[in-house]
Amino acid sequence: QESFMRSELKWILNRSDLHQILPKIQKQCLINQERYRLNQSSSYTVNNIYYDNYNFDFLQDTLNGTPKRIKIRKRSYNQNNDEFLEIKAKVFDNTFKARTKILNQNEMTNYLNQTLAEIYLQEKSFVSNFINFKTLKPVAKIQYNRQAFEFKTNKNVTLTIDQSINFMDLRYKRNQTTSLSIVEIKIPTTEKKFTTTLFKDLGPKRSFSKYALPFLYY
Repeated sequence: QESFMRSELKWILNRSDLHQILPKIQKQCLINQERYRLNQSSSYTVNNIYYDNYNFDFLQDTLNGTPKRIKIRKRSYNQNNDEFLEIKAKVFDNTFKARTKILNQNEMTNYLNQTLAEIYLQEKSFVSNFINFKTLKPVAKIQYNRQAFEFKTNKNVTLTIDQSINFMDLRYKRNQTTSLSIVEIKIPTTEKKFTTTLFKDLGPKRSFSKYALPFLYY
């Protein structure tokens, strides 16, 4: 089990823009060594199944940009059989992320609500309602290729590039792929003073969630 709070800054780039910015990223960053050890490669596949309730409340909060919102997903890497339950809570500019190896449904319900209670203790204004995992359903499948980097000046700050993003609304079982890439810089709350010229080079940030893709493109 692990949990942490950080800021997540995102940019959406087309192939041409990514090709232009990549040398600047490579100049400031190194391949993330932890990910390299795990995958024995500079890139790896990320598989996600997103869960929501029957009203799609998590999706609506995402589409509306609600400042306090959550996402729940199962995640695995490459062809590895290990699956993780991940909870992400967006609280204004901070993102709280927690994850554990997949358990049975009762244990996942307990972990889910313990995590939400922990967020509530840290962010007094975050409303923590009980969620029974059994009432959630898989609604979206999203897979992509990821490259993970760490900054030379601060290895606690990471940068990821997601490409070949394939997504499916599980109600209709139709696969789609976007040619766009997503660059994300992840800054722990302990490193808030971190800065890089890439902020300027990458241009305006975007508030964006891959979870919304299957529902925007259908």
